[in-house]
Amino acid sequence: MSAVICNTLLISNSSDYEVEVVRNLARGFTPQALRSMSHRRQIWVYEEEGRITATIALEDDTISGFFVAPDRQGRGIGTHLLRFMEDRARQKGLRFLRLSASLTAVGFYEKLGYRPFGDEGGDDVYGRVVPMRKQV
Repeated sequence: MSAVICNTLLISNSSDYEVEVVRNLARGFTPQALRSMSHRRQIWVYEEEGRITATIALEDDTISGFFVAPDRQGRGIGTHLLRFMEDRARQKGLRFLRLSASLTAVGFYEKLGYRPFGDEGGDDVYGRVVPMRKQV
């Protein structure tokens, strides 16, 4: 899972973020960091032929750790995982789902009904993000 995330950051996000920002983000997704996160978040992986090709997490009403391997993007996996999260949110009685979108992913989320809300966040260390949400 860590390899999928770090590879995705490097390949998919490097056009919108400085290399140092990508490296800083990747440090937060080591196997040890992911194990620690799993105590606070529900984490799912998507597998194809025994290979992890995507991951997504939910903590309270917030989606995080959502990555699709670069060679699998554009095939509907991300849409499938977001719909899965929306179903889970409805089952939990949530009205909204929130996320912090990378600049790279804003258009993807907008196509699926997520809208920016509030001010952009982030910093020079981890890069700018766009807070988004959707009523589920």
